[in-house]
Amino acid sequence: MNEVKKTTLSILLLYVLSTTSFLGILFGVWYFGELNLLKTRPFYDIQDLSKKLIYIAAKQGKYESYTQSVQAQKALLQSVSLQSGYLIAVFDKNNQIIYNNMKLKPSLIPLKDGIYLIQNHAILNSFGRPLFLNNEEKSQYKLEDEYRIIIDGGEVGALIWKLRLKVWGLFGILVVMMTIVGFFLVRLSLRPINQKIQELNQFIKDSTHEINTPLSVLQMSVSGINQDELSPKNQKRFRSILISAKTLENIYDALIYTSFGRLENQIQNIDMQKLIEERLEFFEMLFEQKNIILCAFLNHVSLKGNPKSITLVIDNLLSNAYKYTPKNGEVKISLQKSGEECLLIIEDNGYGIEKQNLPHIFKRYERFERSKGGFGLGLNIVKKICDEFGILITCESEIKVGSRFTLRWREL
Repeated sequence: MNEVKKTTLSILLLYVLSTTSFLGILFGVWYFGELNLLKTRPFYDIQDLSKKLIYIAAKQGKYESYTQSVQAQKALLQSVSLQSGYLIAVFDKNNQIIYNNMKLKPSLIPLKDGIYLIQNHAILNSFGRPLFLNNEEKSQYKLEDEYRIIIDGGEVGALIWKLRLKVWGLFGILVVMMTIVGFFLVRLSLRPINQKIQELNQFIKDSTHEINTPLSVLQMSVSGINQDELSPKNQKRFRSILISAKTLENIYDALIYTSFGRLENQIQNIDMQKLIEERLEFFEMLFEQKNIILCAFLNHVSLKGNPKSITLVIDNLLSNAYKYTPKNGEVKISLQKSGEECLLIIEDNGYGIEKQNLPHIFKRYERFERSKGGFGLGLNIVKKICDEFGILITCESEIKVGSRFTLRWREL
């Protein structure tokens, strides 16, 4: 997955998550508000029914003469239940059940005033004190003397499912629509950036083809010159031309890898000591220009890979060391074996890299020091080649102290 797709998906994911969270809160408030109305709606007009049940349970008021016996009291409660159309349960002040024709067990219902959804039934639970208490009785009244009334408002399971389908179905449709709209908005907003990246990639590919011919001519011309026939002044000029030709060759190899993903595929065991010595000889004149001291500690170590690609890795790291090390600086190259692990360390005492930039140094087109030029491709190429051949590369750096690149692999 390329960087454009990753960026598009990251922005889209952030947009979808934030939108879904916002809509989730709004629809959640709507859903629970509607659910609360669904629970309370059956009990809008039961005030008179509650009063009747308390009168009967307490054997007070106009119902006192009809509730002389328990059987008469139960018969009256049954009559009120049938007349109102509600299933009820009534408890006396000792919490003993007087009458119950509910399908649900009263033990399932919390012992607090309120309206509850239990097994898809809307249940009203309330405690009411006996009516017509005189002043003395009121002063002696306790909470446990209350009569408990339970009223079943009916089965609302079908209504709950309709509510869920209505609210969360609409929520899902809006999320899908917002995701589709967000996808096209993100693509539209990133289109100019994507075009610039494509133009840059095309420029690199075109530059690769354009550089090939003059570079080949330059290399052939340089190799045909006999340095012994040149005057000291012209020899100095020739060295500058030779350095420029070698630099162009490095750039060309980097462009080839960037454009086509790999160099010529010739996997073999590479003598790393010999290869690094060749590359140091290649860079010798370049480092001499800035009077940079090269210190090499090389042991015999091998690596299975493509010589052209591994050469590109070493050249890029040495080129960076040259660019970011001031005059009269020092660059150390160490090649060693520790047990089964092989190490290549390239260390300089140059400008260094800021700590917050270290996690991003291997990203394509990343450049933290604009004055040094380049496309920001070098370390990205190095990382890709290392990953291709199972090499672990790390970087340690400190501002005004220098940088240390370490490559680790297992010798096969």
